[in-house]
Amino acid sequence: MNNGDNATTPAARDTSPPAPTPGPARRPPRRRAAVVSAVIVAGLTAAGGAAAYATWGTGEDGPRAGRSVGTLEPAGYGRLRLGMTRAEAVATGEIGTAPVGYPMGCEWYSLRGGPEPDPELLRALEQARKNADDAKRKADLANKELRRVTAEASDTAQIVERFEERKAASRVAADALLDVARVLLRQSTRIEAAGGVAFGKDGRLARIAAPPEVHTPEGIGLGSDEAAMTSAYRDRGLRKPTEGSTYEVAASEAQPDRRYSFRVKDGRVVAAVVLAKDITCG
Repeated sequence: MNNGDNATTPAARDTSPPAPTPGPARRPPRRRAAVVSAVIVAGLTAAGGAAAYATWGTGEDGPRAGRSVGTLEPAGYGRLRLGMTRAEAVATGEIGTAPVGYPMGCEWYSLRGGPEPDPELLRALEQARKNADDAKRKADLANKELRRVTAEASDTAQIVERFEERKAASRVAADALLDVARVLLRQSTRIEAAGGVAFGKDGRLARIAAPPEVHTPEGIGLGSDEAAMTSAYRDRGLRKPTEGSTYEVAASEAQPDRRYSFRVKDGRVVAAVVLAKDITCG
């Protein structure tokens, strides 16, 4: 109790510990997502990965390459490089271990985190190809028989009959090929939407289709405006398609056999691919 003088009673005496000596200011903690990204990028670099990978999405199963953001370069994408063998590409861990389709005669694999192989589509393609082969064989036989009858027979009615048989067989063969094309288009649509890689007939990496949010060094990727794309590559010799909707341009002056291919629909890029012209598909 204060008795009016300036003395401080024991009960009122300040017994708190002395204030700590001020030190250097602490940095605010980074967000968890940034730490996760840094750890993953560091891990990729240690494993031989490229700096093109900037961030990775995470899920219950861990990092997913399908959510990566990087650059579709003339040489490739991330650790994937045009010209590497199928075994080398699979060993990077950046693609699946089984093909998801065969558009353009290439064997396509998804990027890690992309679509799994669709057994129904693969069976449909196998059956469509079998039907096409059978139909072509029958059409060839019908054509051979027509030539024989035309050369040997004098009966016009018989020749007309063989003409009709060849016509029918050819129509069936054309329809069978169209069925193959329809299945390949379904496979191609899946690959274009998620990105993927294609191997040529010699087993080397021939094409890389950009996944969403990935762009060329000039900033062109899925969803880019057609006008922006043509402006970016006009001075590089961009070839405007006379038929269809696919543009092609040299990806690098130093590597003329590396090309960018852009498929456009309704004024937007729907497929962005870097490819090696010297690696052909079967």
